[in-house]
Order: sequence, then C-alpha cells, then structure tokens
Amino acid sequence: MPSPPEHRPITSRWFGLDALRALAIVLVLAYHLNLAGIANGGFLGVDLFFVISGFLISSLLLAEHQQTGRIALRQFFVRRFHRLFPPFAAMVLVCTWLTPHWAPQAYARLIADLPYTFYVSNWWQIYSQQSYFEGIHKPRVFQHLWSLAVEEQYYVLWPVLLYWMLGRYARTTVGYVCLGLALASTLWMAYWYAYVLEGADPSRVYFGSDTHVMGLFIGAGLACFWNPAMHGAGSLWLCRDARLRISLTLWTVAALLWMGWNWNDQIPLLYMGGFAVFSACSALLIVLVTDTAPVLRFGLPLLGLLRALLHWIGTRSYSLYLWHWPLFIWIDAQHAFTPWLTAERLVATALVAECSYRFIELSWKQRLSRRNRARWSAAFALAFIVGAAYAVHSYEPAKPAQQSHRASADPVDSGSAADLPAEATSQDGSLPEEGYMRFDTGGQRTLVLGDSVILGARRALVRAFPGAYVDAEVGRQASQGLAVLQLFFASHNTPDFVVIHLGTNGYIYEKHLRQILEFLRNSTRVVVVNNCADRRWTAQNNELIQKVLADFDNVRLVDWSAIGSENPDFFVADGVHLSGKGMRRFVNAIGEALNLSGAPLAPAKRSRAASAADLAPARSELAAPDVPAGACTPGDAGAQPAACAQPAEPVLAPPATPGVARE
Repeated sequence: MPSPPEHRPITSRWFGLDALRALAIVLVLAYHLNLAGIANGGFLGVDLFFVISGFLISSLLLAEHQQTGRIALRQFFVRRFHRLFPPFAAMVLVCTWLTPHWAPQAYARLIADLPYTFYVSNWWQIYSQQSYFEGIHKPRVFQHLWSLAVEEQYYVLWPVLLYWMLGRYARTTVGYVCLGLALASTLWMAYWYAYVLEGADPSRVYFGSDTHVMGLFIGAGLACFWNPAMHGAGSLWLCRDARLRISLTLWTVAALLWMGWNWNDQIPLLYMGGFAVFSACSALLIVLVTDTAPVLRFGLPLLGLLRALLHWIGTRSYSLYLWHWPLFIWIDAQHAFTPWLTAERLVATALVAECSYRFIELSWKQRLSRRNRARWSAAFALAFIVGAAYAVHSYEPAKPAQQSHRASADPVDSGSAADLPAEATSQDGSLPEEGYMRFDTGGQRTLVLGDSVILGARRALVRAFPGAYVDAEVGRQASQGLAVLQLFFASHNTPDFVVIHLGTNGYIYEKHLRQILEFLRNSTRVVVVNNCADRRWTAQNNELIQKVLADFDNVRLVDWSAIGSENPDFFVADGVHLSGKGMRRFVNAIGEALNLSGAPLAPAKRSRAASAADLAPARSELAAPDVPAGACTPGDAGAQPAACAQPAEPVLAPPATPGVARE
C-alpha cells in the first residue's frame, strides 16, 4: 500500500520556487540588457513572478484558513511590509541620492516619478503616458517598479476577498472564481488592445492592474486546486512518475524560454491571450518543480553546481530586480557601449544585490527581534517619506544658461555619447570639403524630422539643403511624429520635401507610420530613412517601413541599414550616431533619394567659439524661446547657433511648440 503523500508546508524558500524565480529574473535581466536578438520577450519574466506570487501567497493563506479557520490579515500585511519595504526603501533613497551624480539626464524624470513609487507607480506611468517598450535616451530610474505596484495592490485586496469567499464557498469554487478573474483580465486586455489602442503602444494594457493580473489569479487558482501545504507536492498523477515529470519539466521550460526569446511587444497574439498562455505554462511548471526530490535522485551531471547557482539567483531575485535597472542606467550614462559593458552591468548588479540581500533582507529577517523590526520599519518609512519630500522640494530645474552650457560641454547629458566626432571638422575650424554636397532644392521648402541622429547631423543637413528646417529631439519616438507634423503644418505652408528618420529609440507601430505618411500625401516628395543600430527593434522597424512605404507613391526609402552595415566607420562608439564620414554619406543619400542635383560644397569657416556649441545636440534654450531644439531660424546668423549659418535663401520660420518637451 503506497504511503500517503508528505505534507511538508510550503515556504517561500522551497527550492523549486527558487529555481523558477531564477528563471524569471534571468529573462528580465536579458531583456533589459537591450541586446539585438536576445530575449525579445524577456519582459515575460515578470509574468512568471506574478504566477509564483499568486500561487505562494494563496497557498499560505489557504493553509492558514484550513488550520485555524481564519486568516490573520493584520499579521499578513505586517509580514509583507517587513519582507518587501526595507530593501525597496533603501533602493529608492540611494537612487535619489546618486542619480544626479551618475545619470543627471535621468534626474528630472526621477523627481517626477518619486511621489508615486510607493506601490502606485503603474497607474502613474499610465497617467503620464510613459512607454515600457521605448526610450533608450530617456530612461526612468523607477520604471521597473510598476510590477511591484501591481503585486502590492494584489496583496492588499486579494487576502480580504479570499477570506470573505472562504467563509461562504468551497475552496474549489474559489478556484473557479480565480480562473474567471484571470479570463476577465485577459479579455479586457484584448479589448483594449484591439478596439481602444488599435495597434498603438501597448504600455497601457501592460501596466494596468485591471488588464495584467491574469498571472496572479492563475497562480491563485492553482493553489485552490492543488496546494502542497495541504495535499503534498506529489499528489497529482503527473507528479508520481519521475521520468514523465522530468520530461514535462524540460518541455515546459523550453516553451517558456522560446516565448521569452522570440516574442516581442509588437506581436498581437501576446495581448490577445498570449500572457495568459505563458502564465498557464508557468503554473504547470510550478506543479512540476515544487518537489524536486525525483530529479535529484537521478544524479544528473553538474546538478549540484546548477542547484547552487539557481538557489543563489532565486534567493536574491528580489534584490536583483530592485537594483538591476538603476545600475544599468547609471553605467550606461558613464560609458559608451562596448562588449564589456554587458559584463560590467551584470557584475555590478550581482554585487549590489548580494549586499542588499545580506545586509538588509537577511538582517531584517534573522537578526532583529519583532520589536526592533517594527522600529526599524517605522524608521525606514519615515526616512523614505522625508527623503522623498526633500528631494522633490529641493529640486530646481537647471536655468537656461546652465542648460546651454551643459548641452555644449557635456554630450552625454544632451542625449548621446560623442555625438559628433573630431573628424567632422577640419583643424582650421571648417567643415571638411571631401564628399560633402550642396543640393539645388530650387527654392522648394524642406522639412527634416527626426531624433538624435538627425540632431547630431543637423549642421550638415542645413548646409546641404538650403532653406531646410530641422526639427529633431533626443529620444523622440515615432509615435510623436504626427503631432510634431501637425503642429508645424498649422503654422506653415506644406513643405515640398519632407525627410523622416525615426525608430532609433523604440518600435515603430504600423498605425503611427501610416498616419504620418497619410498626412504627407500632398507633399511632393517624402524620404524615409530606415535604421541602422544594434537594437532589438531595428530589424522589425525596417521590415515595417519597407512594407508600409509600398502603399505611398510619393515616398522613397533611404536604406541606411544596408549602407551603415557595410561601413562601421560611419558611426561613433555607440554604434548609432554618425561620424564625420557617416554624416557625409547620410546627407548625400538623402539628396539622391530626393532626386536633386548637387555640387561639391566649399568649406565654411567658423569661429572657435561656435565649434563646440553647434556640434553638440542643443536644448531648446539654445534657440529663441519659441524655437524647437535643433531648429534653424532666419535672421542674423551671428546671433544664433552656428548650425543656422547659411546664405539668405527661402527658410521656413519655426513654429511655437507648446507642450513638446525638449531635452
């Protein structure tokens, strides 16, 4: 007669759950490294965390209710607070202290986000229309806290609802309610994506506690139907055959890794049930790995080393998640991209997470009495509130003169590393002659719209296309393009030529690209320059551009991806912005696409005072108050940035640009 299953109480340190935590944080880290072709769907690691949290919390609450007939809500909330808040508060305070020194370009956004970090950040990010999937030049230090906010909101509401339902319904009925809530969240996400967003940036449904809680409720439903704390880890039939269990585990892990590697935020399937499918696979994996004894009996090679590694990562997964994103931002702000940068980010994250785990998490749990924990929790909360209030109160935006100076002298602060290199100018202070062309626009009006790549090349563009108006901004997304065009067209006649280069900083959505090109149907010629950058979204952006452009007769493509891929010397160290050679080829390719005749351009003398200021991306304060950053205006060239120095030819006067932030 078989022995009854072992009723070992489930704990947060069950090795199988630690292994899943390790898998989840590895996916998230790989995604946030932002390497082309690597873990495009690594953000799904957060959904694995959701399923684990929903399962674990519900298992503990259900077991407590079975044993005592009640759920001690006050003790539950106190335990959660002591477990989560001290490391969280330490991270927020340290980030508020160090960010102005290590990543000053991110500090203004940190101050804006700071009041909402206390577990409502997901709704703040929705309200302020932040994007999770865009913005390599506009990082937000606290953006990753959205998932902790969703979990904390769940921790506050779910125990109360669960306690109420257990007093009236059977446990299996509660399980069906959980699955119903997961289905409702899935359908609500699909509705929003298909009928409200209509293919635009999906950050609203990704951040929402209403649209993205299917993982938490799938985990809770699993706990209602199968709870190791109540039934034993091997109580299901598929857990009794060790070989079947190992086989199913490997296949399920492979499925999760495949989704995390190949899916990305532009796949409609993801929002039409994909998150629920991933969460269901995660729930199956929890069943398979919660009891790892059958696997350990097989004595697989290097199993001990793998177990130790997974245990280390899993036990520190909370600290790894808290610290990795701020550290990535700080390190990226200090260094241009190199192959060693990835290793530097990972090593720094591991070291800081280890310190956080040992000196905050473990100390809180093991070395402090209950009374001292309460006192220190109150002290942390007070320090958090006072520190946040002081940071918000004492922060003052840089004055225009300070910003102008910083933009001229600090290219990192203005949005790129070494935007224009030394070879862009000759030793005598002139633009180099060789390869530069001046194109005959025939008096036609020309508008160039773009991001920091255009901003860095704006001087070359203005000299090559007489009368050109350049509207460029660091970190600009394709989703902003239509609004910028509408603002410009409201104050000016329709430009004859329009050049567009967007997509450096994130995915281009088909809806936005079609809106832009439809808006420009009356322009004589439109040139779209595709992307050449080592980013996960580059290839997909270029495929979309190629597809959409075929539907517009007045649009031509500059295949900068093909040109740049064959000429790595066209780029500076970051692999995105243009070198002197790159600018020459970039400008000439645009002229060829516009079908304009050109002649070699003579060198233009400049004063030494202008050489630095006009070769770095400018902030809005460098121009007149009503002139966008990087724009060129008519008038006395000597009174304006040298990028605008040009012969008196037809020029489009710049419009006022209220509501468009420039950095």
